Amino acid sequence: MQRACWIILFIVWSMSANRLPAQNEYNSQQSSVDTSDLELCSKLYKNSIIHYQQLARRLPPQFKWKPHLASHQVIAIQHEACGRPDTTVLFQKVLGLHSGKIGILLPLSRWPQPVRMAVMEQVQNLARSLGWDPEKSLVWLDTEGSRDRLDVQLAQLVFTHHVSVVIGGLTTQEAPHLAKWADHLRLPAIVLNRRFDELRSKYVFYMGPDLRLLSSTLTRHTLSRGMKRIAVLMPQNSRDGQLVQYFQEQAQHLRITIEGPYLYNPADYASIEEILRKLFRIDDPTRGQEQLELMTKMKEQAHAQGVPFDSSTVVLPPVIEIDGILIADHFKNVRHLAKALTFYGVRKLPILGIPKWRAFELIDPPDDLLQGSVFVDYIGSYEKLPYKLKPPILQSEFFLSGSDAGEVDLQILVSHAYYAAQQVLRGPRIPRYGLNRKLLETKQEGHPFFDTPRIFREDQVSSWPSFLFGIQERNLQLMQVLNPFSSEVRAQARP
Repeated sequence: MQRACWIILFIVWSMSANRLPAQNEYNSQQSSVDTSDLELCSKLYKNSIIHYQQLARRLPPQFKWKPHLASHQVIAIQHEACGRPDTTVLFQKVLGLHSGKIGILLPLSRWPQPVRMAVMEQVQNLARSLGWDPEKSLVWLDTEGSRDRLDVQLAQLVFTHHVSVVIGGLTTQEAPHLAKWADHLRLPAIVLNRRFDELRSKYVFYMGPDLRLLSSTLTRHTLSRGMKRIAVLMPQNSRDGQLVQYFQEQAQHLRITIEGPYLYNPADYASIEEILRKLFRIDDPTRGQEQLELMTKMKEQAHAQGVPFDSSTVVLPPVIEIDGILIADHFKNVRHLAKALTFYGVRKLPILGIPKWRAFELIDPPDDLLQGSVFVDYIGSYEKLPYKLKPPILQSEFFLSGSDAGEVDLQILVSHAYYAAQQVLRGPRIPRYGLNRKLLETKQEGHPFFDTPRIFREDQVSSWPSFLFGIQERNLQLMQVLNPFSSEVRAQARP
C-alpha cells in the first residue's frame, strides 16, 4: 500500500511540474508528432522503458527521487506520452545515460572474508595501475547469491549510480537473470558465466572458461591417440553436465563412439561397482562357461594351499571394449574409482579428466593406473598469471592449495572483466547503448595468458585458453595450450 500511494503521489507531482503531459495537453500535441518518431517512441517504450519502470519497483520506499534526472522522470510516463514531440528524446537520453562508473554485482557475503577482500583489492589495484580511481569509478554491491537481491542492487546501480557497464552473474541462478535485465535495459553487461538459454543480445557478453574449448581439447587428444570408443563416468547431480555434453557432441562429429554417461553415487560404492561390472561385462550371462572354469580353478588352488574357498573372491577378468574413460568428477573420487578399476583388473586403460582433477593429492601418493592420464584445465602455470597475480605456489608451479586456487580463479575472472569494461570507457564519451560495439572491439593488450587480439569473439563470448595436462610420476606435465583465436594462429591463417 505504501508503494502504491508513493507512485500516485509521484505521478501527480510530475504532472503538476510539467514533467508529464496532462491528458488535454497530450491530445493537443499528438497530431504534431511524426509517424516514424511515434513508432520509434512506442518501440523504445515497449522494449525498454517499461522495464526501467519494473526495475524501479525494486527500489526501497525511502529512495530519494530527483526530478531533474531523465532516468527518474520516465518512471511515471505511460505509453500515451509518445504523443509528445520530446518523449522520444527523453527515452533516448535515459538509454544513453551513464556516469563512467562500473557496477560489480557479486555474492560477496557468501565468500569467506579473506577471499572477498583479495578479489576487491586485486581489482582496485588494477584500476589504479590503469590510471583510474577505484573509489570514484567502481561500485561494489552484494547480491547474496539471490536473484531478488540482485534486482534490488541492480536498481541502485541504474537509478542512483547510472553505471556504464555491469559485471556480475557469477552463479547459475544470477547469470540468466542478469542477462535478461541487461537486454531489456540496453545496459552493457559482462556476465561471469556461460550462456544458459537461447538469449542472444547485443548488450550481453559472457566471460569465463570456455567449456567448448575444454571439451575440444579432450576430443583432439583422443583423436590423436587413435581412440574410437570412450566411456563417460560422472556422479549424479553433477554440475559438469554441460562440459560432458559438449564432449559428446564433438566426439560424435569426429566419429568417436561414446558409452554412457554412466551415473553413480560417489557416496555409495555399490553404485560404482555396478557400473564397472556392467561396463567390463563382469556379470555377462554369456560368460557362464568362463565363470565356471575360473571357479573350478580357484577351488583347486584353494584346496592345494589348504585354505577355505571363498566364491566372492572369484571375479572374471574385464572385457575391455573401450579405448579410454572420461571421469568427470572431483580428484578424490577419481582416486576412489582408480582403486575400483584396479580391483576389476583394468590396468592400462587411458583415463581423461576435467578441471576438478587438479590437486596435489591427485599425484601424491602416485597411482600406477593414473600414470599417463590427462585432464584439461583453464589455468596453466601459476607462475604465469595475468594482472600481476603471484599466488603462494604449492610444491610446483602447477599447484595451489584448494582455497588459494578458488581465490585465484575469482581474481582472474573479475579482473579480466573489469579490464574489458574499463577499456570501453576510454576515449570520447558516447551514449551507453552504443558501448556494446566498443566492448566487442576491445583489444587484448599485454596479457600473454589470453593471447588473443580481442577479448571477445564475434559470438560475444570471451576467448579463454585451454590447457592439457598429463600425469607423470609425482608431477604434472603441461602438454598443450589450445586457443584457436590466438594472435599466432590468426597470423598463420593470413595469406
